[in-house]
Amino acid sequence: MKKASQVSDHLSFDMIFDTLNEPMIVCDSALRILRINEAFSVMFGTNGLNPIRSRLAEAFRDRNGELLVEGFKRVFEMERPQSWDISSELKNGIRKSFEITVSPVRDSEGKVTRAIGHAHDISRRKDLEKELKASEERYRKIVETAREGICIVDSEARISFTNKRIASMLG
Repeated sequence: MKKASQVSDHLSFDMIFDTLNEPMIVCDSALRILRINEAFSVMFGTNGLNPIRSRLAEAFRDRNGELLVEGFKRVFEMERPQSWDISSELKNGIRKSFEITVSPVRDSEGKVTRAIGHAHDISRRKDLEKELKASEERYRKIVETAREGICIVDSEARISFTNKRIASMLG
């Protein structure tokens, strides 16, 4: 018979898992899906199928599914969390970027029996990184092609940058 604290812990996990706004998936060591939360279903869709007890490879047959399978396999082999980024077209047709993290879940004896995967939407961060890169490239082009000599010197009189023009001016 389960202790009251175990039942309470299980109910707390259920409540947290089911109400998270980010996609979550739990698999066993045979890579069978044991559970997905509502956010996972809404974001990635299940094509009208109940994926529970399905193998990951059968439920997700695209490139991102292959990455998910490999990530879960690595967690069971290495017994430590794994993370990677993906870009995925969602059920609603919008393309988003996610950081996927899969972490091991151990039983009372320390054996990894399950793994839980979490997808964190990093689309905004990726968009900002692209904008920053484009801005840096524009700045670099302006500085490198300027007719004026440009030199950046820090507070200790160390030169940290010069453009080609100043180099040709000073020899």
